[in-house]
Amino acid sequence: MLAALEPRKRHVEFIESFGQVVDRIPNVRLLVAGEGPARSAVESAIERSPFANNVRMIGYHREPERLISLADVCVLTSMREELPRVMMQYLAGGRASVISHLPGVEEIVKHGVNAIVTPAEDVGAAAAAVA
Repeated sequence: MLAALEPRKRHVEFIESFGQVVDRIPNVRLLVAGEGPARSAVESAIERSPFANNVRMIGYHREPERLISLADVCVLTSMREELPRVMMQYLAGGRASVISHLPGVEEIVKHGVNAIVTPAEDVGAAAAAVA
């Protein structure tokens, strides 16, 4: 999950929903890369999570393409965006992606073709799609 650590990106909500992924894939790891004003809230969500051992926060990374190349699935759970640059990076990296349905996303992402598109208001659906 590469994104600025801002409330609108919904890292905390995704971490809270991540248990459904761990339930199906116990050795799964969530890698959270980014910096921003919500860092302490994201760190607290990780600490509170019963699945904290499955989550790693690495902060800002200079070479996001290297992180993307490591991923089995890339995630974007934003509640609002313009054209998400990270979505373009995920697609360019050829990675399976789970993306929130946002205005304009359908111009680039086709559900079931180059990504799984989940309702923007349902972060749990994103976690279920990752699982």
